[in-house]
Amino acid sequence: MKILFAENLSIGYNQPLQENINIVLETGQVTCLLGKNGTGKSTFLKTLFGQLLPLNGQILLENKKIQTISAEQMAKKMALVLTENVDQVFLTVEEVVGLGRYPYLSFLGRLSKDDDQIVQNALEATEIENLKNSFFHELSDGEKQKVMIAKALAQETSIILLDEPFAFLDYPSKLKIFALLRRIAITQNKAILIVLHELELAIQMA
Repeated sequence: MKILFAENLSIGYNQPLQENINIVLETGQVTCLLGKNGTGKSTFLKTLFGQLLPLNGQILLENKKIQTISAEQMAKKMALVLTENVDQVFLTVEEVVGLGRYPYLSFLGRLSKDDDQIVQNALEATEIENLKNSFFHELSDGEKQKVMIAKALAQETSIILLDEPFAFLDYPSKLKIFALLRRIAITQNKAILIVLHELELAIQMA
């Protein structure tokens, strides 16, 4: 099912980085966006997510313009995983993944038993349950990457956008995480868009 549609999209800040972009994301599929560094891939993801306004064109999410969707509702529909490392000092891995449940919490901000189970499922899916009591800022870059993917899974959105999610992983780990994302797209009926520059990996998995 088509869930996101962008037409004649121009992206950038003051000047366009890319113009006339057209894309359709469908649930149950993994789509890869390939491109060299500096060509605007991250800017494109931020524009789809609503962090940046398009310079031209439109983006429809479930047939609604993204400008009309509140930040709270957007957080329940789309998760964004960027390459920028954010050091969550003195938060454990379990607590960081639990932040993915933030859009669903009451004003008290407490995780329910159901929320705890969703967090546990995300930890297991990314095979980092053994790290759940470790402090996030003490992890390796590759481990941090898996935690941020788990956080996106815990957010339970229909769309997941990932910016170079394999940047710090060795090749076997890249294949494992890619296979995981593909399985999630199919079994959980999610639309997953991955930005990367590795053509061979994209051809194998997307």
